Amino acid sequence: MSVGRFVFKGRRWVQLSALFLFASALFSASLWGKALLRSILRLDPLWLFGRFVGFGGLALLASGFAVGRAFCGWICPLGTLLELCPSKKGPSTPRSWDSSGVLALSFAATAVVLGFSLPLAFSPLSLWVRSIVLLLFPPLSFVGERLLQLTSPLWERLGLEELAYASLRTFHFQGIELALGIFAGVFALNLIAPRFWCRHICPLGALLGFVSRWSLLRRRMGDLCASCGLCVRHCPMGAIPPKDPARTRRDRCILCGICISFCPQNIVRFGLLKGEALPGFLPSRRAVLISLGLGAFTGILSRRVVSRVLRPSHLIRPPNALPEEEFLDRCVRCGVCIRVCPTDGLQPMLLEGGMEALWTPRLIPRIGPCEPECALCGDICPTGAIRPFSAEEKPSLKLGVAVVQKDRCLAWGWGRACLVCDEACPYDAVELEPVPGKDVRGPVVYREWCVGCGLCEHRCPVPGEAAIRVERRT
Repeated sequence: MSVGRFVFKGRRWVQLSALFLFASALFSASLWGKALLRSILRLDPLWLFGRFVGFGGLALLASGFAVGRAFCGWICPLGTLLELCPSKKGPSTPRSWDSSGVLALSFAATAVVLGFSLPLAFSPLSLWVRSIVLLLFPPLSFVGERLLQLTSPLWERLGLEELAYASLRTFHFQGIELALGIFAGVFALNLIAPRFWCRHICPLGALLGFVSRWSLLRRRMGDLCASCGLCVRHCPMGAIPPKDPARTRRDRCILCGICISFCPQNIVRFGLLKGEALPGFLPSRRAVLISLGLGAFTGILSRRVVSRVLRPSHLIRPPNALPEEEFLDRCVRCGVCIRVCPTDGLQPMLLEGGMEALWTPRLIPRIGPCEPECALCGDICPTGAIRPFSAEEKPSLKLGVAVVQKDRCLAWGWGRACLVCDEACPYDAVELEPVPGKDVRGPVVYREWCVGCGLCEHRCPVPGEAAIRVERRT
């Protein structure tokens, strides 16, 4: 039984359809979109090293025994974008780089097992989602809102009042420069070789490549090969050795079928349990030990740093987040909680909490508060780093405590009447008390009632840093 040319002609349509499906789930505000996005992220088998892999991840890993790295060549959104982008012609890279994917996987797996989950942020699914959210959502939402404003008179004249008075939520994220640099770097590597990221760096690709050594579906050639070299030259993964094109590196082959389309003799097929394999290039024992050692050192060091680092007092996690160490272990930095936050209050961290907290979500109430009726971040988190909760549970989910900075407060510091924080608090945690020597009343926070939602900080009229700030729970 073999798979011929006609099957692979539809591959590009499958890629684009999968990309459209992923993008629709990411941009959709509907319940099905959120559920689909959560399910897509749970396909990641790398979560196995973090001990929270789901059925989808195990299924994708098991698929490697049947169809090898077909996910990379047919489904992966990042792989599709890389394939659509210009790349250097010719698949060759130095032989010394052939085992780099295995080394990257061994480092990432060891670090994650020992408690440093940041490498999971470079899995293609998390990397793609986070990059789209941070880099595309702000400009697209800005352009869309401006277009609605400019065309509002036209819609009103046509009697389309829904469009005339419609508005779009605009996104604002801090620290997008690093995300832009990494995303651009992934595509810039195409100038070295086609799909360089997929070949040499991607940890998910390396894991599927390891399993693919025993895949059932394999590339094979007939006996009439003219050694023209077209399949070697056009293979985007360098999976066909120039000196022996009848053999295949199964850990590299993504079943794209490009070799079939370029073969002038029409003798390339994919079949079950047939075809000669070229053994994957394994790194030296020394290189493996160094990679494992670096991963272990990074994982153990991050554990000690997390337990000892003095976190800033204003570093607030989302509601119902796991305790800090568990949260950092579970968070894969996908950015979907940031995407669904209706106030933009959830922002990606940079280095405020150390390298191990990079891109994890934090609440910045000055940008946007945690609305009492919102439970979206808990609903969409794919790993359980933010546990599901309901709006009714919100009053019992303490994020932090608001603290009045009396020297900045209009009432306490300047003797001017101000009721904003008292009126803003939905939990009646702010009361007004007489200010000694002044004919005004100033705000006082009752800690046992305050949940740290940040509405008071967000609405404080004092320019710059608010006179009332939420500090983390202790």
